[in-house]
Amino acid sequence: MVLDLIEKRFSVRNYKDKKVEDEKIKSILEAGRLAPSWMNSQPWHFIVVDKKEKKEMLSKMCMGQKHVSEASHLILMLANTSGFSRLHFGKILKERGKSQSEIDMIFENQILNPGLLGDNTILIRLMEQTTYALSYMTIEAQNQGLGCCVVGAMSNELTGGEPQYIQKIKEELNLPPQYFITAILTVGYKNDNVMNEPKVKIRKSFDEVVSLNNFGEKFNN
Repeated sequence: MVLDLIEKRFSVRNYKDKKVEDEKIKSILEAGRLAPSWMNSQPWHFIVVDKKEKKEMLSKMCMGQKHVSEASHLILMLANTSGFSRLHFGKILKERGKSQSEIDMIFENQILNPGLLGDNTILIRLMEQTTYALSYMTIEAQNQGLGCCVVGAMSNELTGGEPQYIQKIKEELNLPPQYFITAILTVGYKNDNVMNEPKVKIRKSFDEVVSLNNFGEKFNN
């Protein structure tokens, strides 16, 4: 049951020294590939990292977080800043069967085309979109019996930290200039001490986050 997987999932930062099988990593990537995407724009790309030296380099980018270097695999979530351009987005719309007049209407509407509202709006939309894929990946990792953790505390275009080091990493990873890393998903087998720890998911109550029709009206009367 999917809700059971969501309830039992928690962020894991302590991994066994054991490599995760390719088939399990592929399943996680497939979950991300199939995630919802606004108007099917899919402005993302995933890079799988399993080389020790690259993991250590990325750990430094993430303020030295040890689980980044110690995980079996890292999945880098890349956002395509050209994802809403006519070249990329227009092609997808055409593949969906949109006519040229419909495509033109979309690109002229600021509600449908974030590019009309500037770089900040594009960044917000890209973060939103890549988060969908990350969420699906975390659920599939849980389904595969693996631990994972979404890492967002890093130097990147969103935080503005260490621009020179960001550029160095982009060069090391051979990233095209229009792509940047929005988050990293660490993946691995949970260490035994993690497996034995009781996990209680601390969340706000249902009534604190849910209303019916009007804010503050309880869903369950």
